[in-house]
Amino acid sequence: MFGRFGQVVEKKKSITLQDTSAEERRQLSSMLGCEISSMLCVPVASRATGQVVALACAFNKQGGQRHTEADEHAIQHCFCYTSTVLTSTLAFQKEQKLKVECQALLQVAKNLFTHLDDVSVLLQEIIVEARNLSDAEICSVFLLDRVSHELVAKVFDGVVSDEEKEFRIPADQGIAGHVATTGQILNIKDAYSHPLFYRGVDDSTGFKTRNILCFPIKDENNEVIGVAELVNKMNGPWFNRFDEDLATAFSIYCGISIAHSLLYKKVHEAQFRSHLANEMMMYHMKVSEEEVSKLLVSGIEPVKEIHPCYAEFTYTPRSLPDDTTPMCILSMFEDMGFINTYKIDIQTLARFCLMVKKGYRDPPYHNWMHAFSVSHFCYLLYKNLGLSNYLEDIEIFALFVSCMCHDLDHRGTNNSFQVASAVTSLRITLDDLQKMADDGYNPKRRTHRSMLLCLLMTSCDLSDQTKGWKTTRKIAELIYKEFFSQGDLEKAMGNRPSEMMDREKAYIPELQISFMEHIAMPIYKLLSELLPGATELYERVAANREQWTKVSHKFTIRGLPSNNSLDFLDQEYELLQAQGAFGNFCGPIRG
Repeated sequence: MFGRFGQVVEKKKSITLQDTSAEERRQLSSMLGCEISSMLCVPVASRATGQVVALACAFNKQGGQRHTEADEHAIQHCFCYTSTVLTSTLAFQKEQKLKVECQALLQVAKNLFTHLDDVSVLLQEIIVEARNLSDAEICSVFLLDRVSHELVAKVFDGVVSDEEKEFRIPADQGIAGHVATTGQILNIKDAYSHPLFYRGVDDSTGFKTRNILCFPIKDENNEVIGVAELVNKMNGPWFNRFDEDLATAFSIYCGISIAHSLLYKKVHEAQFRSHLANEMMMYHMKVSEEEVSKLLVSGIEPVKEIHPCYAEFTYTPRSLPDDTTPMCILSMFEDMGFINTYKIDIQTLARFCLMVKKGYRDPPYHNWMHAFSVSHFCYLLYKNLGLSNYLEDIEIFALFVSCMCHDLDHRGTNNSFQVASAVTSLRITLDDLQKMADDGYNPKRRTHRSMLLCLLMTSCDLSDQTKGWKTTRKIAELIYKEFFSQGDLEKAMGNRPSEMMDREKAYIPELQISFMEHIAMPIYKLLSELLPGATELYERVAANREQWTKVSHKFTIRGLPSNNSLDFLDQEYELLQAQGAFGNFCGPIRG
């Protein structure tokens, strides 16, 4: 029967009882609660827009007569003057309804976003708000488990179930599965006649499902993360278009709040793991009073007693025994004047140095000796390039401490994204640094000092490349040993490592040449332009680059090295040693 009324709206043409079927008359009589003998249904159009805004229906004309054309004209004449008022009234009601809806949704947002710390409580709140907004008898919320590809319901009608009793259904079955798969709202007026509805639950419980409104819950990327299902409209025969619109708006708040709640949970768990890891690391880094006293038993050793060349760029700090390095750090602190300038307590400083040393793990390259070498190069920059003319004392102090701590807790692994990111970041800043060098460094400009500190930190980090060829070759062995170890792990996990981490593909001479040409040489070239005393550093890096070129050439004409790319390092060392290719350096390299 309602389809027949729809035709009146669509065609804007009146109908009488004679235009209906016997079944439609029966339905109409049942709805009105009396026998229908006559009917006239007239469309009422807006004078402003011409659109049908209402249907005027007259039933059972007195005297048992049929409605006539005159009756139709009389109804149209009556509503001709009242349609404007009717339209305004309908618009006002709609506006009021929207106002109430907006206020309700704002309250929903407020309620939902105060429960982000607990997903179960949040789901309970969502169910309560959904039932209140739609006047539904029952509401259930399913979250999508992408791992098992199931919809999981932990909250039924506001009651939280434990993990053992949670309800799981395949994410592509049933009404909820259909909505999760299509991402479209589904409004079912008669549940038992719908092919996706399973009435077995009703048969076992005695519950009567009349109608269902099921809508998807999506995150900020418009991906379905769950489904909400409203059952049995309480104040109407079924859920209407207004309920659909309200559910769509409501689902936006649900999606955002659930996504943020799940993210909050992940962040909280990550913070807990990080806190636990930090506690464990701090426990292992703990320094005893005995260790501090042993380090300071003879006071701080003067730098000149460590080695005659200790303050020269040619000196190789890796020549020092590992157990003497904490004292060397203290010696550099004192020689640069930091202890006196900042009134640093010797006991505290000694404890700090020992703690930092313990904070480093023992991978082949990114260990404490690397941090010590980086710190020593910072000391060399201070002693040989007059950094006090370019930076404030506190900035030099911060740079030195940063060099000590820059690779704390390094695990000896570095994914390809981080490697690529490091290279990219250097290239991006090189333009700004080059402009600063071209324009002239101004120590009064904070941006200039900041960029110089970045350049100095990088030059310290790569300082092994400024030493003699023997050191550079040894460092390459340590670095690629670390890289290949990660590559082996990636292969074991079924992943494909980058070329530089694949021992079967990496050709170290060419990789080193590329690294020095694109990273190391530009860095030290800029450093020499900003600080003229650094020219010898650039020249030594360039010389080492030439040595790698010679190595590459020798092994190219002999054929590529064996599968284990580290094997060739010993071979080329013997070749170049026989030719006297090593540069002079101060201090032997550590084994």
